[in-house]
Order: sequence, then C-alpha cells, then structure tokens
Amino acid sequence: MLLHLSENAESSLLIGLDFYQKYLDEDLTHTEIEYYGYLKYAIIGIHNSVELYVKKLLSQVNDLLIYDAETIDNPDILKYIGKTYKGKKKMHLDYFMASFGEKYTTLSFSKCLMRFKALFDISDNVIDVLIKLNNYRNVLTHFGMEGVYEQDKMIFTLNETLSIVNQKLFPLINNGREIIEPELSAKIINFLNENKQGFYEVWEASNEYVIEHYNNKIEEMLRQEKEFEEIVGIKNNFEYDGEKLVLNGKNKNLELLIKDLPEKNISAMIFHNKVLAIIDYDLYDEENVNIYYPTKDKTYDDIKALKSCVWRDSNNTQYKRIPLNTKSFINKVLSNC
Repeated sequence: MLLHLSENAESSLLIGLDFYQKYLDEDLTHTEIEYYGYLKYAIIGIHNSVELYVKKLLSQVNDLLIYDAETIDNPDILKYIGKTYKGKKKMHLDYFMASFGEKYTTLSFSKCLMRFKALFDISDNVIDVLIKLNNYRNVLTHFGMEGVYEQDKMIFTLNETLSIVNQKLFPLINNGREIIEPELSAKIINFLNENKQGFYEVWEASNEYVIEHYNNKIEEMLRQEKEFEEIVGIKNNFEYDGEKLVLNGKNKNLELLIKDLPEKNISAMIFHNKVLAIIDYDLYDEENVNIYYPTKDKTYDDIKALKSCVWRDSNNTQYKRIPLNTKSFINKVLSNC
C-alpha cells in the first residue's frame, strides 16, 4: 500500500491524536514511562503530520520545492523529470519517491518552514509555534523531559499546533488540488473542545504547591488592613479567592482579576485589562517570593502575544522585580490602578 503526502499526514495526525488522548486520560494503571511515552508519541505523530501537510502545500506550488538540492541533482530524478517533460505528462514525484525514494531525501523541517513562510505569507507567530513543536520533538526523542512544568508547555504547544493545522493548513490545502475531508477538521475541533478543561487541570495540578504559596502570601498581605485603607478608605470588604482580589473601601472600590496563562506558566494581575503584575511560576523561589510589574502600560493581550517572557532576561528593562509584600504591592502595583 502506498501512502502519499496527504494520506501519510492524515495517518500521522490520527495516530498523534490517539496517543494524545491516552496521555490526557491519565490511566494510573500504566507506568510513568508508558504515561509520558504517550505524550512523546503524540508530539512525534502530530509533528510528522504538520511536516507532511506543509510539504503537500509546497508540492502544490511545485513538486521540486520539497526536495533538497542533492536529491534534485540526482541523475535518476533528472531522468524522470525529463521523461515526463518530453512526454508532456504531469510530474508525480511523490509516486516516484514512494516506489524508489529510499535513497532520496526531502527538505528538513526547518527549511520547509522557511519556504512555507515565504510562499504563503505565514505570520511569525505561526512559524514560532511550529518551531517550538519541532524543538520539543527533538528533545523528547533524544533526551526526555526536564522539570515538571515542561509537559504543560508541550500540551499548549500541541493545542496551538492543532489549531494551526485546522485553521491554516487545511484551508490552504483546500484551495489547491485536494480537499481535506470535513470529518477530519471536525475531529480536531471536537478533540480540543472535549479536553479543554482537562488541559487546564493538568497545568493547575502540576503547579499546585507554588500557586498555593503565592495565594497564601496575598492573603497574608490582606491582613495588613490599615495599609490598604490608606488607598481605598475604611474597609467595607477585603477578600481574595485565587481568581480576584477585592479591595472595597469607603472611598474607592478596586477589583483585580488573576488570569492564568498556562502556556507561559504565569498568571497576570489585571485591572480593567491593564496588567499590573506578573506571577511567574518558572521563577518561583520559596525563600524570596517575587512578582514583576511592567514599567510601561501593558494590556493582557500584550502579554499573551509575547514570544518570550522578557522579564526572565537579566538584561530586561521593561519589567521590574519586587518582593510580594504589602509595601511593594501598594507602591508599585496598586498605585497604577
């Protein structure tokens, strides 16, 4: 049986989704090696499907675009191309390669993305997600995972990748010579919708101790009522439930929302869509609990769009680190409400 680009991509996608579902089901009867093996094979399968779908798009422009220079210069390949040209036949290099291609190579994933970006005017954000998927695939297949938070980052990269497959790759392929079956698109949508809550719960569970420590520090601050009354007036209601911080006083009412961004392993404190502070779980230090505030106004969408968490850079000047205590919180965070 011959599997060509589209069929091969679909096969890898379905296998990847199957392993991904097994990972998310968290069957505790399996060993730890088996459990994390599901995530590894989910990434391998979905990565392979992306590579093949991108190569399908390149081949729709020109079959030669998916091969490296050494392969194109091979006399057997040139002979086949010349034969189809002279006979005025349509060239089907994928069929040729499926039969005789064990000694030929296609482009690397990174070079595929480079051509894909240029030919189809693909955004940097899409390319960044696919590069991240490629990096995870390389790390997992050779070294495994380091740190309890890495699996959560991989999960969100997988989710972003599946959205790109469905919202970007499928429509582009459908504009060409082939049609992706609607059932396959529906399968991705249903998968993401059915497991949406599970994705968040996996992240929350892996950060449970750290999140609890931050919550305790905030609750401890709230007990310093006199300091907060200087900002909002005599206390009516001060409370914190992990999702919002309420400071209702005689003179002013403030409500700060806590929004989680699991893909970055952070939470943001927000007031009217303005980010007042960042809680970064990657930088957690039990002895010195810190938060980061932006030196210039940032919206929640600004933080979501960041390619990297720049406050983690030692040369960063856009965000300042402060201890999570009452004095710093009032002077650097609440002062911007």
